[in-house]
Amino acid sequence: MYKYFIYLIVGLWLLCPAALAQENLLSNPSADSGDQAWLAIDDAKIESVKENFYFVVRNKGSFWQKISVPQREAGKYMLLIARGATERINADGSTAGMPCLIGSLMSYDGPMGSGRINTFMNYPTLRLNPKAAGEWGVMYGIARIPKRTVDASVFLKQADSDEVRQTSPAARFDDVGFYIFNTAKEALKFVKHYGK
Repeated sequence: MYKYFIYLIVGLWLLCPAALAQENLLSNPSADSGDQAWLAIDDAKIESVKENFYFVVRNKGSFWQKISVPQREAGKYMLLIARGATERINADGSTAGMPCLIGSLMSYDGPMGSGRINTFMNYPTLRLNPKAAGEWGVMYGIARIPKRTVDASVFLKQADSDEVRQTSPAARFDDVGFYIFNTAKEALKFVKHYGK
C-alpha cells in the first residue's frame, strides 16, 4: 500500500504545471558551452573566473538568442531573468552601461504571414542597478504571452544611454533564464528564490 502511495505522489509531482514551468527554454544559459546558441554582436565575449563562465558585453556589444514558444502557452506568463554584475560603478550614479535584459515576443499573423512584435520587454526591473562593483544581483521581467506567439528574442546588453561610450564598464551576465508559468504570482515566487 505504501509503495502505491509513493507512486501516486511522484506521478502528481510530474504532472504538476508549476514543476513543468521551471524548464528553461534558453540553450546554454550559463555560457558553459562558450557562445553556442547565442549570436555575439560586436564587443561580446565569454569570460571566466575560477572555471565559472559568464557572458560579458562592452561598448554597446550584445548577445542574442531566438527561441520557439509553443502556441499552447498563450495566456500564461513568461519570466525573463538573469544574474548580472558590473566591473565598476559610474561616478555620477548613472546606469549607463549597466547590465540590461531585453525581451520580445513575436507572432506571424500579419499580411502574407509577416511577423510583428506583440510584446516588448524593457522594464526597469530588467536593468541592474548595483551599489558596488562586482556585486551580483538579479534582474527580471514578467509578461503575459499573447495568442499566436511563436517565438521570442532575448538580448543581453548594456543599458542604453548617450553616455555609453568606449569607457563604459563591462556588463556581466550569468544564469539567464526564460521560463513559463501559469500565473504571474508563480513567476514572482520563482524570482524570490533565484540564485539562492
